[in-house]
Amino acid sequence: MNIGEKLHRDHELIKELSHQIQSGQKRSQEKLLGELSKLLDVHMKAEERIFYERLMDIHATKFYALEGYEEHNLAKRVLGELQKLSPREDTWAPKFKVFNELLEHHIKEEEGEFYEAAKEHLDEDELEEMGEQFENEKNRNIARKISRRKAA
Repeated sequence: MNIGEKLHRDHELIKELSHQIQSGQKRSQEKLLGELSKLLDVHMKAEERIFYERLMDIHATKFYALEGYEEHNLAKRVLGELQKLSPREDTWAPKFKVFNELLEHHIKEEEGEFYEAAKEHLDEDELEEMGEQFENEKNRNIARKISRRKAA
């Protein structure tokens, strides 16, 4: 699978988990948000390292990478704010709605404009290689998290 297909697969998992949070009981929302946070952390780090770094190398796609970094930073900030709140607080649901809208916007742009621009400037072999590198990077990120937990 190429990088676009790998990103789409991850994005579907992210959207499904987000939907579960929105439609879930308040008791389970906090736990599911923790799972979403872990998934996003692994995904974003790999995406930035493999996809965005490559887009930064090409003048015509650099803007998309910079926009992606900004959207990731914004999502991380709002996610951090959500994690400090309880789903029982009045501000939690509206904040999660904004967070979810940010994710949906980001995913739509990334799978649309960002990936289309990448396809214009990278050949299919490189897109396939990036897909493999993306998976490998995600696995390294997961392994690092596990080894940090064991060391703690």
